[in-house]
Amino acid sequence: MDAFLTVLGSIMVVGGALVFLGAAVGLIRFPDPYMRISATGTAGGVGMILIVVGALLHMPSVSNLVKVVLI
Repeated sequence: MDAFLTVLGSIMVVGGALVFLGAAVGLIRFPDPYMRISATGTAGGVGMILIVVGALLHMPSVSNLVKVVLI
């Protein structure tokens, strides 16, 4: 079970990093400021959630779960 959580956590962290990469590409490629703001705002929220939950799966504990819920 520990290996499964570690692999799932790694997948989520990499997924979050890819979401941030997509936002960075959107900053370069999108033509107007409103589309750029939309891309970075959405990707910032989704990417951060994926990375934080992935980190929780790497080191599961009650105190870390409380921190993730607060985030």
